[in-house]
Amino acid sequence: MHKKILFLIISFLSIQQLFSQTLENKFWETDGVVNSILKLNNKLYLAGNFNYVGPNTGSFAGYNSTSQQNFDKSININGIVNAIAKDANGKIYIGGEFSEQGRTNLLVLNADGTLNSMNLSVNGPVKALKITANILLVGGSFSEIASVERLNCAAVNIGNGQVLPLAPNPNGEVNAFEIAGAEIILGGSFTRVANQDRFGIASISALTGSLQSLNTKVEGTVKSLFLDNATLYIGGLFTKLDISDRNNLGAVNLIDNSVVNFNPNIN
Repeated sequence: MHKKILFLIISFLSIQQLFSQTLENKFWETDGVVNSILKLNNKLYLAGNFNYVGPNTGSFAGYNSTSQQNFDKSININGIVNAIAKDANGKIYIGGEFSEQGRTNLLVLNADGTLNSMNLSVNGPVKALKITANILLVGGSFSEIASVERLNCAAVNIGNGQVLPLAPNPNGEVNAFEIAGAEIILGGSFTRVANQDRFGIASISALTGSLQSLNTKVEGTVKSLFLDNATLYIGGLFTKLDISDRNNLGAVNLIDNSVVNFNPNIN
């Protein structure tokens, strides 16, 4: 009887140890069912109902088109990635909704794929990243970045990781950035920026953070911005730009802030 009890205890402890092992997240996986596995010499053969076999990349992956190899990285993001940016030194900035190796919603990779020591954790979703000169612009829905209070929009010195004084404080989510000379254009779902009315789109000075003249009223949410010379293209979920009917895509002339005659009427 005692031998049976001892055997059960040893078996239980062995099972506990087995299940406490860490899952190898770099092991390859399939997108379907594996019915049979055969190991022959140094090769592993899989059979089943699937179309893909490859590495588990998580929500961020890179691919070298020359070597046709995946970008070697030290992280496997289990969450949502909404934005990526790369600086002149090859560092990659990844923003979204995740927690990875002590970083929340924003992390930095070195050019070789290893995790950078810079910790720019954000206490809410990151929706937009943009690099201009030596500055990383961060947009989303948050109130703090790197333990510094910033509402939905922040700027970081990418050289030392310091949060800069720029604080326009949009009262809603920031989804996109564009650079127009010495101005930073914000797009999102806000109605006030720098304590003044701005609906979905606004422009601030890159030097002082002061509000600029762009004051197009977007009836809805801006998701993306693209600047072509003096024409700013605006994409999102909206029905009007100022008084002009525009379904989800339109454009503004930044010289006089007028809505241009561009209306693909996307439903």
